[in-house]
Parts: sequence; C-alpha cells; structure tokens
Amino acid sequence: MAAIAVSSAVGYPALAWVGSHTGEIGPLTTVVVFLATYPMMVNVRVEASPRG
Repeated sequence: MAAIAVSSAVGYPALAWVGSHTGEIGPLTTVVVFLATYPMMVNVRVEASPRG
C-alpha cells in the first residue's frame, strides 16, 4: 500500500515528464511485469534450487 502511495505522490507531479517519455517507460514496464509474473506462472521454488 505504501508503494502505491509513493508512486502516486511522485507520479502525478511528474505527469508531463511521464507523458513525454512513454517510449522509454513502456518496454521497462513490460520487463518488470514479466519478471514479477513469470516465477508465479512456472511455480518457481527458490528453496529447491541448488546452492552454489
């Protein structure tokens, strides 16, 4: 919940900047969403990974 509040507090004043940089933000958003959802989709078990 705190992350939502912080991102809103930072994002709304920077609305013009975000609007002019959507080309750079779009792919970054895609990568972040992929990295957040992929482990859930493949049911990654970090504790089962070999320790090196």
